[in-house]
Amino acid sequence: MSRSSLHYKTKVQDDDALRLAMIHYAKRYGRYGYRKVTELLRIEGWNVNHKKVERLWREEGLKLPERHKKRRRLYHKDSSVIRLRPTHPNHV
Repeated sequence: MSRSSLHYKTKVQDDDALRLAMIHYAKRYGRYGYRKVTELLRIEGWNVNHKKVERLWREEGLKLPERHKKRRRLYHKDSSVIRLRPTHPNHV
């Protein structure tokens, strides 16, 4: 047999419904990444691979918002200093 007759042919799949479900979960749960969204899709009944969800996640441009560091108080109640205040440029 010739190699051309045994060549693998890819199946074209329509991922629009999966993309919509993925975007729905990304909007509903803002702090969830593609791994957690994959688990939610599997619970819902989608038979989907985490690598496919990651690829579609990147194609859709979905990202997690950056975490902000929690700011602490500058002073105690007895007005002693906890953190330094800047006194000149590039000090703190």
